Amino acid sequence: MKVALWGAGLLGKPIVLRLSKFYEVIVSNRTYDKVLDLEQKGIKVLNFDESLKFSDLIILVLTDYKAIEETLLKNKNLLFRKNIIQMGTILPDESKYLHQEITNYGGNYIEAPVLGSGREAEGGKLIIMISGLKDVVEKCKDIFGNLGKIYYLGNEIGKASTLKLALNQLIASLTVAFSYSLSLIMKEKIDCNVFMDILRNSALYAPTFDKKLNKMLENDFSNPNFPLKHLLKDVQLIRKVGNKLNLNNVAINSIEKILEKAINLDYSNEDYSALFKVIKNEV
Repeated sequence: MKVALWGAGLLGKPIVLRLSKFYEVIVSNRTYDKVLDLEQKGIKVLNFDESLKFSDLIILVLTDYKAIEETLLKNKNLLFRKNIIQMGTILPDESKYLHQEITNYGGNYIEAPVLGSGREAEGGKLIIMISGLKDVVEKCKDIFGNLGKIYYLGNEIGKASTLKLALNQLIASLTVAFSYSLSLIMKEKIDCNVFMDILRNSALYAPTFDKKLNKMLENDFSNPNFPLKHLLKDVQLIRKVGNKLNLNNVAINSIEKILEKAINLDYSNEDYSALFKVIKNEV
């Protein structure tokens, strides 16, 4: 099977490296410099048109829906009999539209957003949420199996995208909540070790707190697995879905404002936990 992966970012590149152990993989990226290292490792690099022509299956790990429009949806006549797996974080309605367009042109579509970073991708330990026709999913089960654990949500497109946004909402909310509590501790010069020991032994604990603790204590948010600008993009998507479903969006609106301030302070490419600097108000 010839597999093409579109988007060689922080998640896409490790997925390419993982899949190249099992399949002939083609990679396409809008910025050629970012795939030079992959090409040097023997992975074929083609432009989007060429990779669509020469691949049986295309995995999208592009930045956002606009990037999908500018690449895949400009080549609709090449979609016939192609299997398209969309692994990025987009709106459920955007995913539904993709499904409609791809099937209208004779292709197959699966939405399969993932939870996990590059480390999980390299180790085949991503969490993959899948919506789409069962027979199409079955055709791709080996691909998914090599990347991680599968949660199949049924035929209806949009379910997996919503689930992914629900989980990313927790990423944002838990990080904001922990940042606020840690700021209280630090401002009042309370022993952080005591705070963390109590927290770890309580029902309030989440492992993400320890994953981000040292970054916050050391004020070092470099080498991100997930940049702050991407979390802002996802929070904006969450807000849109929440509005559509008539949810009370007060909390998510506040988180969005915190992230926007962090962006304005030029933390876009830092780890998303850099929002701590805004919460602590020492910027």
